[in-house]
Amino acid sequence: NLERRVVKGVVYAPNVADSWDEYMTADEIRKSSERFMMESQKVDSAHNFVAGDGHPVENYIAAKNDPDGFPEGAWIMGIKVTDNDTWQKVKDGKIRAFSWAGMVEYGDKKEVPSNWYNKDGQRVD
Repeated sequence: NLERRVVKGVVYAPNVADSWDEYMTADEIRKSSERFMMESQKVDSAHNFVAGDGHPVENYIAAKNDPDGFPEGAWIMGIKVTDNDTWQKVKDGKIRAFSWAGMVEYGDKKEVPSNWYNKDGQRVD
């Protein structure tokens, strides 16, 4: 929404590899979303960990048949961009997506379910 300076999109989708070829389940995504809202609510740019670019104004997990077409189980966020330089980058198309950052704990490697996709969008069997 250009007038309100609000951008909305997928923070993390379940069963799809990220840029590091790592995955999260819908349940893990839900827990991360809840933790973000309870403990942080900080927005930065390019993982610089300097808050102040904006503030979350929407945060939810997409339901089946989401009216905006987001995939079921995906973490969706709306950010009100308050920093003028960041807003210009959004308008110029230099910032086009969300990227979640956090500490992860690796467990034993599990079998990958057949409904998962790699970072190139190819089904993992």
